Amino acid sequence: MQTNQETDNLEKYGRGGVEGRLLARFRRVLVAQTAALCPQRLLDAGCGEGVATAWLAAAAPAAAVTGLEARADARAAFARALPGATVLDGDIHALPFAEGAFDL
Repeated sequence: MQTNQETDNLEKYGRGGVEGRLLARFRRVLVAQTAALCPQRLLDAGCGEGVATAWLAAAAPAAAVTGLEARADARAAFARALPGATVLDGDIHALPFAEGAFDL
């Protein structure tokens, strides 16, 4: 599995301007919709360092949270940021889960 990534994934979360406003709006909508769904099992495929996963976890505190990420450094950051969640090495093009394993 190739894990080439030419950008700093975390950098986008600290940007301002139009990009920062778009990300803030995305976060508001994502959190509101996640909270409304009340998932019990949540998957973030391509979770990176877990920034957006933390938003999801906060919006669904009863959910069992799983992240899937190919980059080892991102998985390590995820594990530090979300110690109660599970993070697995994997490829979003070949999910290692059964159909229906997650609510969201």
